[in-house]
Amino acid sequence: MRGEPVEGELAGLAGPDGRRASSGASPQTAERSPRHGVRVVVDRALCVAFAECVGVAATAFELDQQENVAVVLDPESVDVETLKAAARACPVSAIALFDADGAEIPL
Repeated sequence: MRGEPVEGELAGLAGPDGRRASSGASPQTAERSPRHGVRVVVDRALCVAFAECVGVAATAFELDQQENVAVVLDPESVDVETLKAAARACPVSAIALFDADGAEIPL
């Protein structure tokens, strides 16, 4: 299992709209859902743009065409089970989910 990303690694990830990762700011993108308290992390260094997560949860993820990686769009748009299914669908395990206490959620 991966460890939780260091808070400094997550700094500066929100774009002007407060949801999207900024280009090249970090190897990871993250978004916490206030509705279910799950933080979704996409490891940009691992993601190779298969977009399986988008296929499972198109409202929660999208493919950044410039960076050619998946980004977290709106994790509140789906339930936790759908987020888990999207993470499991990633062939390179680039998506991790964390609970409100920072513990990684088993997929």
